[in-house]
Amino acid sequence: MPKFTDHAAPILSAGPAISDEQRSDLWSLFHVSKDPAELAQHLSELPLRGDFKDDLIRAKRKPALEPDDTDKVMGVLNHMSAMDSRVLEAAESHPLVLKALIAAHGGSENESRES
Repeated sequence: MPKFTDHAAPILSAGPAISDEQRSDLWSLFHVSKDPAELAQHLSELPLRGDFKDDLIRAKRKPALEPDDTDKVMGVLNHMSAMDSRVLEAAESHPLVLKALIAAHGGSENESRES
């Protein structure tokens, strides 16, 4: 199952000296904004340091849900099922091909063993 990552929390906790209420409001604003552009528009109206706003906007560009190893393997298998049958047959005849495909999609043999 994909893992949720709150990219705003570390920025807000290490950010400038603001009240807990402001921090809470910024956290809510970060998560209700549909995309970085909307977040940037809301932040432009607030009296905050430019680098702090930029950090939040960069964080909003990151995916909140990060695929786990199962998602990565399923992506490889889905990709393989869409391959031309001759290409798939050639790939299946080489035992290291699946390992290489999984690694190319961000997984690794070691990550699969650790799960």
